[in-house]
Amino acid sequence: MQLIGFAGTSGGTHARGGAADLHHTSDEAIFVARQMGADASWHRRPNWDGAGGVEHDHIVLRGCPHNLPARYQLTAVDNDGNGLGEGGMAAADDGPRPLSKRTWRQGITWAEKQGDWLDMATEKEIRALLKEEVRAPLRETMKRIAANQRARVTSQHAELSKGLTDLREMVADEATKAQVDRLRDMIKKFDTDLKAEATAFDKDDG
Repeated sequence: MQLIGFAGTSGGTHARGGAADLHHTSDEAIFVARQMGADASWHRRPNWDGAGGVEHDHIVLRGCPHNLPARYQLTAVDNDGNGLGEGGMAAADDGPRPLSKRTWRQGITWAEKQGDWLDMATEKEIRALLKEEVRAPLRETMKRIAANQRARVTSQHAELSKGLTDLREMVADEATKAQVDRLRDMIKKFDTDLKAEATAFDKDDG
């Protein structure tokens, strides 16, 4: 593990400070690190580099004057990157979002507001905090996006259904009318299924 160090697999990101590799590996640890001003934090799982890389948590402090070699990873996580590869954009960020956007100094203030609770919190309690501060706002955003998309689909289906009704009145043969009816039934079934999925989604707080 390293604070300031020159491990070959780190690509120089620890050369000046403001970054750390830790053996404390868990999603909860990454959540706390991000809340405390290290948004560029990731749980590097075993073989993370494809060359037998050791499991660890990698963190980079936001607002640290010493973190220049690792600063590109903050830019990467701000753009939903995982901090690996060219520009830190080898893959999508796999940590808890939204990001806190706190500097490390603001992170200390946040931790102080938590009091001794944060030091003594169980994994279950930190998971609950993660859900409250990260997952809940993200869930609400997802629900708004889903509601907007459902409204667009409903509006488009209403127009399509009206167009099919008009088309049915224009055709004379029964075979074509039957095809139009099948299309309208398909639209109705899709809308029914969409409403059922939406109801289940809205009730799901997971």
